[in-house]
Amino acid sequence: MTMSGRGAIWLSRSLLVLSLALIALAVPLLARAGGRSETDPLGDVVLPLVAGLSFSLMGTLIARRHPTNAIGWIFSFMGLNVILGRAATGLAEAVVGRPAQVTWGVLAAWYTTWDWFLFVVPAIVLLPLLYPTGKPVAARWGVLLWVVVPATLLGIVGSALEPVPPGVPGYDGNPFAPASFSAPAQLLFRVGMALILLCMLGAIASLVVRLRRARGVERQQLLSFLLVAGLLPVTMALALAGWQPAQNLFILVIAALPFATGFAIIRQGLYDIDVIIRRTLVYGGASATLAVLYFGAIALLQLLLAPFTAGSDLAIATSTLAVAAAFQPVRRRIQTAVDRRFYREKYDAARTVDRFGARLRDQIDLPVLERELLAVVGDTVQPVHASLWLRSSRNGRDATSRGAAGR
Repeated sequence: MTMSGRGAIWLSRSLLVLSLALIALAVPLLARAGGRSETDPLGDVVLPLVAGLSFSLMGTLIARRHPTNAIGWIFSFMGLNVILGRAATGLAEAVVGRPAQVTWGVLAAWYTTWDWFLFVVPAIVLLPLLYPTGKPVAARWGVLLWVVVPATLLGIVGSALEPVPPGVPGYDGNPFAPASFSAPAQLLFRVGMALILLCMLGAIASLVVRLRRARGVERQQLLSFLLVAGLLPVTMALALAGWQPAQNLFILVIAALPFATGFAIIRQGLYDIDVIIRRTLVYGGASATLAVLYFGAIALLQLLLAPFTAGSDLAIATSTLAVAAAFQPVRRRIQTAVDRRFYREKYDAARTVDRFGARLRDQIDLPVLERELLAVVGDTVQPVHASLWLRSSRNGRDATSRGAAGR
């Protein structure tokens, strides 16, 4: 996939914004429909949306830095589809029994009968086939891509044209398929699923081949990915066996899959975006801590002053401003600590150069300056070797003074 840097950044951000907008739409719709059906808020609403958001976020991080790598775009597509499916389910259930809006409900319910292909196929075929480089391990494995696309289309058509109830309460059947089309639809579905399963086995085989060939960083990346991906069949088997919590565990494992990729990025430098993720985690955690401390201080101060202020709006506003003013030094200290921790090498290097500059004003002994300068270079730049060249003022020739500075 070829795309300019600006185009990739714009598209990745647009997909993330669209995902967030769909979440904002899905939550009230699912909340409205929750009172009419036996909806599990955790398993049917919260966890799927969290899983979709995790894929969208990780996909955006990867796609904006490496637009030619298919993994980022696959993650973004998977996250968007999960969130869109939840929004469609909420819309279908929310407008049941409303004649003016029933058309939208029918379309949404119909969409939920085949949208799962758009998430499952990338998860079980494309990710094991393309991770972590975004390309098959060898050219011959690329044949699977030419097979899985038409197979997915066959499965979608078979599901979309099956004349059965869509699976959303309140809708009696598929308005887009006559009853006579049941047998052809089932045939298309079975052929598509059979080909998808064959592609899945081929993708797993290619992953094994890649793991056997991988060395160093790539091998660690694959092991981090497999550590979480290996839990998917276990939790799926438990869910099929009838253990109720296993369904939520399965969704949690799916949501952890992009984070496993993020863990590999942080630990192994995958895609060179470890700085972005570390910055997000560090500053996000610091911001959350500041917010909790800030609002906690306001609540505590107002609680202590409640007997004296008697609910006065002026007193409440004054106490809030007082906490905000007193909190600024705390915020600056935390910000400095975060910067020092996050940019530790740069921080230490700057302090070392400052100290050397202060000594340089008072030091006139050339051999001592030479040793100190090489020491500063070794501490800050950390080269393998450093040499100092000085020009003699008497004969105009270059004289060399060498010293070792390295890791």
